[in-house]
Amino acid sequence: MSGSRLDAAANPLAPLVAFLGELKQGGKVDSWLCRAATLAQEEPPTPAMLERLIGIEPTLHARVRALLAQELKAAGVRSDGSFGDANNQLGPERVQRTCLLACLELWTEELCKGSEIKPRPLVSQALAIAVASARLAERLVMVSRSAAMTGGLLRHLGQPFLVGLVKGRYRSVLQAVAGTRRSVIEAEADLLGFDHRSAGVAVAKLWAFPAHVASAVTAGHPISATIDISWCVIAAEAIAHQLGYDGGAANNPPDLPMDRLESVGIRMDDVARLSLEVANEVQAYASAA
Repeated sequence: MSGSRLDAAANPLAPLVAFLGELKQGGKVDSWLCRAATLAQEEPPTPAMLERLIGIEPTLHARVRALLAQELKAAGVRSDGSFGDANNQLGPERVQRTCLLACLELWTEELCKGSEIKPRPLVSQALAIAVASARLAERLVMVSRSAAMTGGLLRHLGQPFLVGLVKGRYRSVLQAVAGTRRSVIEAEADLLGFDHRSAGVAVAKLWAFPAHVASAVTAGHPISATIDISWCVIAAEAIAHQLGYDGGAANNPPDLPMDRLESVGIRMDDVARLSLEVANEVQAYASAA
């Protein structure tokens, strides 16, 4: 990426738009994003749909199979390896999450090349938010658990794309927030001219992700009074931060919105149990990598 493209002061988003336009022309990242946009629908995909989406893309297929194998092993169940059996053994939402996680892993790894940014913390943070968001949605009859999960997983959809655009310059963002309560979004805007929320909105629009993903991407702190996908995702992000899943930013976690959680009957002991579940799932994922 040339320096001149990064100095478009008249339109700070121009370099990002150009970069995403290049990706949209085809190739690995475009393929993974197109599949992820379909996988992220509110209703989990059927085994037949998964076979059509994933079975014909060798790299993604291999990654999904590897992740599903570790999920099945962790659950202590045997499987014939088919999507249908994985659905029966793990449940469709878990399989949906695993397939989306594979896409997220692949494009994050690809976009972080040459940036000195490690992809694993970004993916672990996404998984932590997804697990917490889905667990919170279980307590809220007005919110779809599947949509909360996919919204949480793709909350920071734009971050690897911003890393892919600016490469080594992204290190300055992480350095600026280390040990502080300053948000990554704020540091990105100050140092780069735009933030990964803007990047996420552009990615969600260009690749036609469903509305609940766009809502999760744009949701801002603090948690709102309206109980919806954004409510779950913001609360889940605070829980993930408290557990140390911050995408490698090493900044101090925000306070848990206990008043908002308690307003819907979620107490501190509930949060403690939920946090343990989140930590166990992310640690199992990380240890298997």
